[in-house]
Amino acid sequence: MSPDLPLRIAGEEVSTGDWIEVRSPWSAERIGRVAKAGPAEIERAIAAAAAGFEETRSLPAHRRAEVLRKLRDRIEDRRAEFVETIIGEAGKPRRFAEAEVERGLTTVRLASEEATRFEGEVVPVDIEPRGEGAFCAVRRFPVGPITAITPFNFPLNLALHKVAPALAAGNPVILKPSPRTPITADLLARAVESSGWPKRAFSLVHADPDVARPLWTDERIRFVSFTGSDAVGWKIKEEANRKKVTLELGGNAAAIVCEDADVEDAAGRLATAAFAYGGQVCSSRRCWRRRSSSSRQTRPILPRSSAP
Repeated sequence: MSPDLPLRIAGEEVSTGDWIEVRSPWSAERIGRVAKAGPAEIERAIAAAAAGFEETRSLPAHRRAEVLRKLRDRIEDRRAEFVETIIGEAGKPRRFAEAEVERGLTTVRLASEEATRFEGEVVPVDIEPRGEGAFCAVRRFPVGPITAITPFNFPLNLALHKVAPALAAGNPVILKPSPRTPITADLLARAVESSGWPKRAFSLVHADPDVARPLWTDERIRFVSFTGSDAVGWKIKEEANRKKVTLELGGNAAAIVCEDADVEDAAGRLATAAFAYGGQVCSSRRCWRRRSSSSRQTRPILPRSSAP
């Protein structure tokens, strides 16, 4: 069982005396507790992020890339601990937990590379005489404090999908993970803190939805990134005061099986993409084939999708 874990606000450990219990999906035994934030802690995290933006927005590309390289190293150093934690609190089979950590390392590596790129559109302003001799380029700037709200099914990689690009672009982040998998998020927060990222520009909070609401309604938060259910995601967007919001909700992806496909191989891949980890993968929810295809394409798939 892990020790009681505090909130991590702007590089400081914050205890509140109120707790969220974390239980193993395998045995229902308690494997740890994390501190639950109240309104004061949420305000503290938002204020720190707003203040930290003045520092992160001016970080040069090489510094942001260096932070992300160090973050990747910290995760690599504790790879085994991340795997065991994901297994313990998310109930994920070992091979899927190992694959998630590997994918997370790739996510951070790609973000570190993007931090060094300076890409933008060049606009032809000399399309009329008064634009002669002028040059115009589009440059992207950090938007400001970001709230990252993540689900339980991929507690490391989906958090990194939000955190790593935000750091690459120079934005402060407040991470609110699922209450079912907060220990993985705590490991990630410690890794961020030891990577050289400005302390005020990263916080980890756990809170009930009504208490957490300022994380998407407060005007100091400039961007909200949410992964989870349709109902919660659209509610957050509705309440977010016209700020920028990205939603990753329930998937409805289709797999296409071509006429010349190896149907046995395809059937195995489809079953994994649709039903692995108790169906918590949000991919290959449907399968398409040509109407003229023979039943040999569906025959291997049906047994893998039938209830015992």
